Amino acid sequence: MESFLVIFQLHYVEAIMRVTNSLSQHLQAVDLVISRSRTLIQATRSELTDLRSDPSFVSLFEKAKEFATELEIEVPAVNEPATRPSSVGQKGRPRRTTSKKITKHLKQFVTNLTLGKNLFESGNWTTTLADEMKREYFETSDCLLAEFDRRLTDNLPVLSTLEALDPSSTKFMDTELLKHFSALYGELDIDDILLESQAGIAKRFLLDEEKKLENFLDIVDHLQALPVAYSEVIEVLRIAATLPVTTASNEHFFSSLEIVKNYLRSTTRDDRLSHLLLMFAEKDLVKI
Repeated sequence: MESFLVIFQLHYVEAIMRVTNSLSQHLQAVDLVISRSRTLIQATRSELTDLRSDPSFVSLFEKAKEFATELEIEVPAVNEPATRPSSVGQKGRPRRTTSKKITKHLKQFVTNLTLGKNLFESGNWTTTLADEMKREYFETSDCLLAEFDRRLTDNLPVLSTLEALDPSSTKFMDTELLKHFSALYGELDIDDILLESQAGIAKRFLLDEEKKLENFLDIVDHLQALPVAYSEVIEVLRIAATLPVTTASNEHFFSSLEIVKNYLRSTTRDDRLSHLLLMFAEKDLVKI
């Protein structure tokens, strides 16, 4: 921990957590309306892109340097040539090199180009510690952005179609969005003609009755009264209801288990333990 490189890496992780915290909290919310997450995802993606820049690297480097200086931790000379392990082993034998196995998630982001390798080995080109730190900084940022796109940005077309199921949206029950959403799940054989006709009637039925609609689950409750009349719309709503499901609540309970079931409660039975966990994890509800 008393290494400048570790301090710099911790500052970088802190910057990432600071940028992604709002989106993380939003996606774990119980009352999540996933169709409203698109703008927050795009904003977070832009912030992460800005983080992958020379000014951001310099700023983090200076913060890490000040932090290390305050703790009287030695800051290495970053302008000196970086040292690399020798390619010659004991007794003058060439060091055995083993190829690193790349995970399947990173194969498409790895390049095998050897540009500059021969110059470095011949001694005609050198790199400094700052160059090495910057290279690793950008490589990590690229992997982070690629994973962010794979999980979230690439799914923005799906999120945009969910505006048709948001009662507060101006595109509520938009037939084109609903048909595009149903096309993503074509295996369920949703009839587009019936879906289009039912969507218009459902919109008028839901809005004219002045029902309290906070999310699409409330819409399902109202349309279930006439399941045959709104069969295709209900099927689309059932699919959409499964999208925002996360494991955050379950993980919270598992984290609480170590605190609640200590050595004093080692013989607690399942029923009592379940009640204690529920009270511990849902403190706000218990206080009410």
